[in-house]
Amino acid sequence: MGDLMQLYSLDKPDLRDKPIRMTVPAPLSRKKQLFDAIKKQDVLLHHPYTAYTTVTEFIQAAARDPKVLAIKICLYRTGKDSRYPRR
Repeated sequence: MGDLMQLYSLDKPDLRDKPIRMTVPAPLSRKKQLFDAIKKQDVLLHHPYTAYTTVTEFIQAAARDPKVLAIKICLYRTGKDSRYPRR
């Protein structure tokens, strides 16, 4: 794998993948209507294509909502510089 990564250091931008552009799903584009959007339809979040802030904002909104009784989430991995580090 190390030998393969040497190719990445070459000055050949035409051989590299284009950077991933993260998006926010259209139904979730209005933050204030987050819960209304997911009541109307399912919304698939697919990281890294969906901005991860979409997930964290959803969790924060749920934490503030008095109607939410519990938040259950499974986080498989976080980065070293993550705002939500491993404990």
